[in-house]
Amino acid sequence: MTTRQPVETNTEPEVMTLLRRQAALFDALGTLSRDQRGAIEQGSPDAILSLLARRQQVVEQLTGLAGELEPYRVQWAATRDRLEAVQREEADRLVAASEQHLEGILERDEHDRSLLQQARQKAGEELTRINRSGQAMNAYGATPPVGMNRYTDRCG
Repeated sequence: MTTRQPVETNTEPEVMTLLRRQAALFDALGTLSRDQRGAIEQGSPDAILSLLARRQQVVEQLTGLAGELEPYRVQWAATRDRLEAVQREEADRLVAASEQHLEGILERDEHDRSLLQQARQKAGEELTRINRSGQAMNAYGATPPVGMNRYTDRCG
């Protein structure tokens, strides 16, 4: 596997563009995470699945971006030192914002997992209750054995 070398443009280091894209993607993922919470609380499976698909797309973009940022991360101190003071400050803000978004997303996801687990447990309990109710109803509505008149007893 070859390591990609950082590319510098005449106007601005590529790392700044990549960090801005990363922060924007984490912001989008955070929004989807908050929307997911609403869909879970409303009990809307279709909305949840749609949001999960959209989140997966953003995660895939972040994964690709992580590969592009890797050469800079490996040598972050040197990369940061090459930036102008204003760019260093922006880079620090972007990295901090991305980390903060990620932390919030992970916390919401953990809470959402708990909500989904509770919903699944309630659904299972409801299915068990319905099944038992059906069994009780069937017990009262049992058909008599074949060959036996249902209006007479065994003695005739």
